[in-house]
Amino acid sequence: MINDGVVTDEKIAAGALDASIPAGGVTVLPAATTAEGVVTCDVPQAWAGRTVRTIRWEFENGRLTGFDGDAAARMLRKQWELSSGDRDRIAAVSFGLNPKARLGFLQNPIARGAVSVGIGSNEFYGGTNKSAFGFESTIRAATVEADGKPIVRDGKLLVP
Repeated sequence: MINDGVVTDEKIAAGALDASIPAGGVTVLPAATTAEGVVTCDVPQAWAGRTVRTIRWEFENGRLTGFDGDAAARMLRKQWELSSGDRDRIAAVSFGLNPKARLGFLQNPIARGAVSVGIGSNEFYGGTNKSAFGFESTIRAATVEADGKPIVRDGKLLVP
């Protein structure tokens, strides 16, 4: 899904129901059963009147098996534990493209070079994960490769 701030009939028909201004990002929906490894997000994210400053997710065999972080993240984990459905699946990976956006709560996923990872529901992106739980957080200086080619290195977007 391309977050260009424009809502079209085609996007709605595809189930992509999320748009925002300012815009500037690309979101991909990985196969929900393929997540492996550890993701540590370190950009503050607002949640329920609190600020999650650090959150750590561990995935094994496509399932979230570890959920830790600061005090606010541990409170969020309690909500996650009460949820059902695909709460323990990777939902989305977003790449920020907007050169004018800066990291800071609501615009984290669009800041150029930012990489955000979400777990739980992804139906608003047109995905198939169904859960009452969904949360996305951002990695400040991520490095991401696709097919052996770097896309983001240390938080710097390498593609034009």
